[in-house]
Amino acid sequence: MKYLFSVCFLFSSFSFLAAQTQPAVIKKIEGGFKHPESVASDGRFYYVSNLGDVLDPMAKDGDGFIMKLNKFGEIMEMNAFPNIRLNSPKGMTVLNEVLFVTDVDSILGIDVRTRKQVWGMHIEGPKFLNDILARDENTLYVTATDVHQIYEIDLLSDSVRIISNEFTPMSPNGLGADLVSSFLFVVSYGTNKGPGEIGRLNLRTGEYEKVIEESGLFDGVFYSNGRYYVSDWGIDGKGRLFIYDIRKSGLREIKPEEGFFKGPADFFFDIPTKRIWLPCMLENAVYILNSK
Repeated sequence: MKYLFSVCFLFSSFSFLAAQTQPAVIKKIEGGFKHPESVASDGRFYYVSNLGDVLDPMAKDGDGFIMKLNKFGEIMEMNAFPNIRLNSPKGMTVLNEVLFVTDVDSILGIDVRTRKQVWGMHIEGPKFLNDILARDENTLYVTATDVHQIYEIDLLSDSVRIISNEFTPMSPNGLGADLVSSFLFVVSYGTNKGPGEIGRLNLRTGEYEKVIEESGLFDGVFYSNGRYYVSDWGIDGKGRLFIYDIRKSGLREIKPEEGFFKGPADFFFDIPTKRIWLPCMLENAVYILNSK
């Protein structure tokens, strides 16, 4: 996830807005998806990464692909980049007409106009590169869920460095950043030692702290105007997408008609429309949701 947040106080109450929960599904898109993991947009079209036939984020099987949709959620192309080999593509972000996507142990930069790969980097060690965030025109952040690391990539020098430390959470997944402050927002999926958490990393000092006392199997995150948007696979298998409003100290869920999401992953928050594009890996579907 690739978004903004600011300094906040700690809160632990999450029940205040529960009664206000209402279904907010604008559209459920189905057909052709194969374990959709992430959604990104260049402002015109929406791109959905698909792991492929098998739900294995580390598989180098060559059957991954990226779909292209229009603003109405109509599928324009089943495989937007047919000449580029993808294994298990996951997190994506668009920067200057280049779609950056993580794929097992590599990061690819694809020009959405020419459909050609224009940049690439292999990172030795991890096999589960996950979310990716463009902080500015020269800097990317990437999580490696399997080795519990967060990387900073300098596009000017094609260099990479580890910015996570002993205090950052295990199995980091979704990322968000504030372009004004020096914080990187991190949500983690958790391990057999405990569930995931929601926190922030100070990019200047390296200090990490949990910002919301909520646990789960977290995947995506977005922050705007005092509200945290987080996707959670659910410890009990009942996935959810929730909004935590720091001004009202309460949590509200956005629910489908079925009552819960199955495998809600790396969503995209469309700022102009305030709509959320949520891929659900275990449903082979993408929801367009109203966040209001």
